[in-house]
Amino acid sequence: MHERVRELAELTGWHGRSSVVTPWDVVHGRLGFELPSDYRELLEVFPPGTFYAPGRIADVIVQPPFRLDGVHDQMVQFETEVDEAERWRRDHPEDVPEGLVPWARSGRPGVFWVRRSPDPDQWTVAVSNGGIWRYDDEPVVEEFDCGAVEFLIGLVTGRLHSRVLAPTAEPRTGPPIPFEPEDVGQWLAYSDKRSPQVGRVSLRGSSPMVSGSPAVDVLADVVGWTGQPRWRPDWAVTERLLGLALPDDYKVLLATIPMGEYAGKVLVTPPTVTGREGDLLGLFTETMKARAEVRDQPYALYPELPGLIPWAEFSGPVSGELFWLADEGDPNQWPVVASGADGSWEEFDVGVVALLIALVRGRIPSELLSPEPGEPAYRTFQDLPGAPSNTASHRRQR
Repeated sequence: MHERVRELAELTGWHGRSSVVTPWDVVHGRLGFELPSDYRELLEVFPPGTFYAPGRIADVIVQPPFRLDGVHDQMVQFETEVDEAERWRRDHPEDVPEGLVPWARSGRPGVFWVRRSPDPDQWTVAVSNGGIWRYDDEPVVEEFDCGAVEFLIGLVTGRLHSRVLAPTAEPRTGPPIPFEPEDVGQWLAYSDKRSPQVGRVSLRGSSPMVSGSPAVDVLADVVGWTGQPRWRPDWAVTERLLGLALPDDYKVLLATIPMGEYAGKVLVTPPTVTGREGDLLGLFTETMKARAEVRDQPYALYPELPGLIPWAEFSGPVSGELFWLADEGDPNQWPVVASGADGSWEEFDVGVVALLIALVRGRIPSELLSPEPGEPAYRTFQDLPGAPSNTASHRRQR
């Protein structure tokens, strides 16, 4: 047994070995480098659990690598800590050193190694609050000239002091124990993660697949719309700002049926004045910002191709957004993708108008999109106060 690991076991009164087995060759293969030997032996001896400073003024949670789709991965459990440190480093590179590798956490702060040596046994420890969890004037990152196990020894003996881990140094309630193991059965359950799954929904044959006017005319007939939109987008501007041509059926749709809600579910709004008139992505700025912060999602975001471009929102028990899965090919062949706020995804093998026809007819076998009971097939929003208008004349819906 590693000398430092033995010392930590004696200090904490821990006996035995962990029942959790980590295949380090798999973990190292996914990382592309090896992790320090004292850390690996630490996890062979100690089960998942929490180490406490005297008086419980600080704690460090140490757990083996989680599993993602059945494969052990060091980074899965630390996505939030890594993202927060990276975001702060982009704006304040002087605060956060390069080469941070996570290995533990403490509530909000993350505990990392600093890779300043090709030899992992020479890596030192850093604690970071990510910048956003700072207390008063505490630093964003504290570095310690020691490895992982020596850091834990300093923590449980009280010889190590950290303003990031214990900014107030106030004692906390709880039994005065230096190490508290977790229930391994519960840990095995919550540490087994799965990548987001995409439900594939086929609507081919259930709705007209003709792009352009014929399909839009069918939709207008189904929802009973006979008027004219008060706002007609300038698609040349929108496509120039986007850098891509958009599907024909979407453009004809908004030239035929104005902004509104379909089946009480899907809200379709044209790109109007959002800082730059005609800016489709500007209409969904917050959506794109939120999606950019989600690491574990099955699709990339535009401008990466294939990538998601938003075009509508939907409501219900699970709300979310509708996208095209855009590529460099024919935009009339782009499928529609629905993303729910609960992390669920569905991909439809049709375009915008065919999807809306299936929705309002109640012929859409979807867990995310289904007509709201009692709601009309379509409700226009162009008569609401402040609705955009750039046409001189219009006919109201009959």
